[in-house]
Amino acid sequence: MMITPIYHSLSEKLEEYIHDRGLSGRLPGLGPLSREFGVNQLTMSKAIRLLEEKGLVTINGTRGTFVNEERRSRPVYKVIGLVGVTKLDERDYILDNLEPYAERSGYHLLGITGSMELFATRTQLLTTFPVDGLIFCYSSLTSGIAAYLHSEQIPIIACNRRPDIPWLDTVDFDHDAHYRKIFASLRKLGHRRIAVLTLPVSDEYRHHKEWINSICRKYLGADYADELCYPLPDLGPYPPKREDVRPHVARLLEYFHSLPEPPTAFIAPSSYVVELKQQLREQGFHIPEDISLISWGSRLPQEFTQIYFDYRKIWLYGLRRMLQLLNRQAEQPEEKLLKMPCIRGESTGPAPSKKKNCQQNQYSNKGGI
Repeated sequence: MMITPIYHSLSEKLEEYIHDRGLSGRLPGLGPLSREFGVNQLTMSKAIRLLEEKGLVTINGTRGTFVNEERRSRPVYKVIGLVGVTKLDERDYILDNLEPYAERSGYHLLGITGSMELFATRTQLLTTFPVDGLIFCYSSLTSGIAAYLHSEQIPIIACNRRPDIPWLDTVDFDHDAHYRKIFASLRKLGHRRIAVLTLPVSDEYRHHKEWINSICRKYLGADYADELCYPLPDLGPYPPKREDVRPHVARLLEYFHSLPEPPTAFIAPSSYVVELKQQLREQGFHIPEDISLISWGSRLPQEFTQIYFDYRKIWLYGLRRMLQLLNRQAEQPEEKLLKMPCIRGESTGPAPSKKKNCQQNQYSNKGGI
């Protein structure tokens, strides 16, 4: 357990003292402040140095310490905001697990939901919430929001990789490690035609799509083909409803069946893979004898081979990192990539020795879509 030095907590009390009393100009000297807070002058000096590092005060040699007027107006709330968490089960997890963790460090959590388009166009609204720092869940942080909050010196963390913002602290899943495991496993089973279904991304996160494509090229080598990388449509808030997914799964199967050499394995988001399995069975395919399926994302029944992206671990790490930032225990920005386990299920097997084409299954008998 990390022990926080006394002067760290003292600097927070001193910051509240400055704000609550509306102090401006020159602060009282070390002697009076030390007596008022009941500490020695060395500890008080270290606490004031922390406030100077945060830009709250300026130490001017023998003249004394002066409050920076432009920073005096923002108080310390001892609250951390989480932006973009909307599901009820996620909010329950935050209340049951993350809130007690934050409380052990003297903080509380505030969930912030709303239209990200609103925050993107009226970014100043985010500075009106009574928080000391903001954790942006999923893909809720835009470069414009990041730049504005950075200029306001409000600590932020993105729960998504952002290599385009070098000063930003981020935490994400290690997709390189995940795909390496998946491709190695499928190739060992004899699969060479592997379809990868990718979720839509905004222009803000196009680097993520490029990252995934580069990973596929790296680990599939000569077996990589652009025709096997299928971009899924934007169906609104994620995850989409199954009835909305159904027609798009039918279309993508029609596309893949039309290829001269259809895939023998699919890597798909969890929101699609259940419907994918259902429609393949309706078309006469057997899973995994004819086609193997691997899911990534939310946890599915054990019958599926899957990589479970546990976002709770992302948020917990983000919270730990934010506490380090607020307590001045982090010197350099960090990009943290978390590894998640690959759970072997019944939906993957050896590649079929003889591929089942669209003329041999019920799909062609139905005449397509």
